[in-house]
Amino acid sequence: MSFINKIEDLAGKHDDKVDKGLDKVGAVAKKKASGHDEQIDKVVGKAKDATRPQD
Repeated sequence: MSFINKIEDLAGKHDDKVDKGLDKVGAVAKKKASGHDEQIDKVVGKAKDATRPQD
């Protein structure tokens, strides 16, 4: 199993924790780059979609 496959497997098993982490990163980014909330939300949403388990 490659390194990427291991990461994908862990992210799929712990999607809720990954999403919480992404939310925290988004909150910090909003504090640092005020006025760009919409763009930050968009990126966080795409990251959450990318880490969701694939059926």
